[in-house]
Amino acid sequence: MARHTRRCVWAILLISVSALEGAAAETSRGREDRGFDAAAFREPPSFLWPGYFWCLNDRIDESRLIAQLRDMRARDARSVCVLPMPPEFRPDTMGTRLDHPFLSESYFTMIRAIAVECERLGMHYWLYDEGGWPSGGACGQVYARNPEGFACKALVCEEARPDPDGRYTIPRDAVCAAVRTGGDAWRMHPAGSRIDALPPDAKVRLFRVQRSMMASKPGARHSPYADILCPEAMRTFRTLVHDGHRKHLGDMFGKTIRFTFTDEPAVLSTRPPLRLTWTDDLAEEFQRRKGYDLLGWLPELLSPIAAEEDPALTRARIDFYDVWSALFVERYLVPIRQWCAAAGLESGGHFGGEDNTGGSADHGFGHILRAMRGLDMPGTDTIWRQIFPGVRSHPFAKYASSIARQKGQPYVFTESFAVYGSGLTPAQMKWVTDHQYVRGASLTVVSNYPYSTREHLMPGCRPQFGLSNPLWRYLDLYHGYTARLGYLLTRGEPVCSTAVYHDVRSIWAGGDARARAIRLHEGLAEALLRGQREFDFIDDDVLAGREGRVADEHLVVGSMHYDTLLVPATDWMEPAALRGLAEFARGGGTVIAVEGIPSADGGRESLFEAAGAEVKTGDSEIRVGRGRIVVAPLQEAVAMLRPLIRLEPPREEIRVCKRLAGETALYFLVNQAADQLPVTAHFPEQQTAVVCDLDHGRRYPLDTRRQSHGTAADLVLEPWGSIAILFGGEADAPPRPRGGTEILALAKGWSIRPLRAYRVGQDDYEVHEMPQAAAQPVELGDWQASLGPTFSGDAEYAVQFQWDAGQPARGTRLRLGKVDCACEVILNGQSVGRRIWPPFELDIGETLRPGTNELRVVVTNTLANALLDPEVRRRWAEMKTGLVYDGRAAAFEQDSLGGGLSGPVCIVAPAAP
Repeated sequence: MARHTRRCVWAILLISVSALEGAAAETSRGREDRGFDAAAFREPPSFLWPGYFWCLNDRIDESRLIAQLRDMRARDARSVCVLPMPPEFRPDTMGTRLDHPFLSESYFTMIRAIAVECERLGMHYWLYDEGGWPSGGACGQVYARNPEGFACKALVCEEARPDPDGRYTIPRDAVCAAVRTGGDAWRMHPAGSRIDALPPDAKVRLFRVQRSMMASKPGARHSPYADILCPEAMRTFRTLVHDGHRKHLGDMFGKTIRFTFTDEPAVLSTRPPLRLTWTDDLAEEFQRRKGYDLLGWLPELLSPIAAEEDPALTRARIDFYDVWSALFVERYLVPIRQWCAAAGLESGGHFGGEDNTGGSADHGFGHILRAMRGLDMPGTDTIWRQIFPGVRSHPFAKYASSIARQKGQPYVFTESFAVYGSGLTPAQMKWVTDHQYVRGASLTVVSNYPYSTREHLMPGCRPQFGLSNPLWRYLDLYHGYTARLGYLLTRGEPVCSTAVYHDVRSIWAGGDARARAIRLHEGLAEALLRGQREFDFIDDDVLAGREGRVADEHLVVGSMHYDTLLVPATDWMEPAALRGLAEFARGGGTVIAVEGIPSADGGRESLFEAAGAEVKTGDSEIRVGRGRIVVAPLQEAVAMLRPLIRLEPPREEIRVCKRLAGETALYFLVNQAADQLPVTAHFPEQQTAVVCDLDHGRRYPLDTRRQSHGTAADLVLEPWGSIAILFGGEADAPPRPRGGTEILALAKGWSIRPLRAYRVGQDDYEVHEMPQAAAQPVELGDWQASLGPTFSGDAEYAVQFQWDAGQPARGTRLRLGKVDCACEVILNGQSVGRRIWPPFELDIGETLRPGTNELRVVVTNTLANALLDPEVRRRWAEMKTGLVYDGRAAAFEQDSLGGGLSGPVCIVAPAAP
């Protein structure tokens, strides 16, 4: 009866929330109010709440679909991104059993039912544009329309054998051939031609177009992909996928459905000496855009890059990347963006491998900033612990946010946590989210909520969220935190006047130029972030005037205005970009050349020459027109910039961003360290400051000191902690208690009993309730000694203590110390709250009573203990499919074993005012 009542209450609440969100629906694009609103901060619009990749991987039962959707909404996952996984998608490694063929009428009937329920629940629906990934092939249906013309293409080189008499006829289906005799240069011959009288030492290289279905790995089946540089193939893709969705869901566009999601579109990337990215008219496009013949360079382009090579060859390689990366944007991304604009949607997406600085040469997107510009709302892909505490730091979240800012787009999304393993804790989720949001992200799609986990689907992409995850019942707290943070970080406008040149062309050049570009790119970005200096990335497209312009002492890129440009040393700027950089300096801007003078076209022309600067030996700062060029080592270059805030003592572990909205200024500070950091922060503002409580949506006063040039505040950032400070805002709650004196230690007399065990069954995950389990005495610490090494789930710690009637209860707090990894506290039979990350501290003053008090702490750990049971590992190793990500996830899960309440636990009295 109680369970039925709870369901009824949830139904009433969901209907009420749906009605409220419908009444205050998100405003349409272009008219959105970006000012701060207290009510919207407490309850942000649905699209700002994290959504889940909902992997439809099994035979569908509509009632189960609706139940899972309502389960997400009940946990405040107020967005959803449906990821269909038909059987033809990776059958050897995924083994999915979705029984609605992708884009069939039954498929759209199912999708329509989901979207209608989203509308009823007040949820936002992401329109995912593929059956699996990568986007662009419609799960093999584009390829099937024209296998010869629409197949992925790469240019490969083969050594040919002339006839014994020295003749060779070039096949008509080849692109061309090259012949070299002795030490002579390569001579090119067209397809179909015959070469006579070849000497015995002649070498013949034949260049062919290799067609591919882009298998995920050799020997593994995959739904055939398509040549996304082929205009006709991509028209077919949009007709099948985008027009199909508009036909069935178009009445929800711009309302329940706001964003599309294109996932890791890519070409067969260039990998010398194996292959070159290709499409049927690439040679013609190269000739038209660059004015010379590409084919003559093929022998060298399909050879390993030499330590020293002809600059003309390097220039040809750069031009080759420049052409096909432009085609990628023009033929795939821009038509989708135009389709979305006509349909009332915004195009979103991300690419694969952007966390690798060399990805613009190594992966299939070609030019990360150019590709991001092809989307309305660029995003990032955070998988496999690319971002994680203790793992190397990389600025790739800045690529998407830089382009979004320049577009005037406040929304930047991240797909996060795929293959992080089911040992992922809420505290780690917060750290990864903070890391990205302080760098410009504002929306999150979480991977993943599987429709089914039965049989071979159990070891699938982990973590798996939902009812089989012990932490699922706590994650509404993470969802609320993330939504409110996203709301704050999309108010007003970003504060940023510095841009960093991303030297993509040197990365394309390869060799030493590539190595230097990567070193300076990563080192400069990290040094700026550690010094609380804000920046965006720009590139040659901006400086050359295609995406930006110089005006009034600024480089203007859309809605952003930069007065300072940091340009790492390079020899390979585009000549037009170098001239644009010189124009910026002459017009009054500041150019900081980091570790060397930037030059164009292999060093033929330097910035000093382009700017007409007179340079004397030893000069490190040169006046140019109304501006200046400064040459500085990396650390000195960073020190020349003013930080957003000044910290005493300096703290490299703290990251910060700032936004202005009318008369208010918002700061978001993140402690990326595992240590508590006390710090005095100096802000330039002098208005009243409030702390925005991201957990509950309240605002409470911040104690500050007025100074002659701003305000100082003494802050204590918890390990992996964060704080949002709003200057010019009003408080709606009393000050939060700080510090305090321990008045009662609860170190002894504890007992433990298991309440609920999550296990890996033979056919699916199982949840076992344990109402008859007996309590046993326990010392605070890791619970494995009491519950065993494979226990995952909930266990209750209990203790009784005496409270003196003469002791004041008001403001009293319970401090739990270390908890692995989430908990709910019940005092005298009443829940006083849940915590999912440090500090594990709660107010208990209203619940304390004189005399005997009973304290219960229900602690929940991750699923990792159950997953790493040796018997489970043995059974899973015998599976023939479903294990594609298992090994990597299991290695991560080894880091998350354990669970329990370690303390120290104590009751703390409020600090004296």
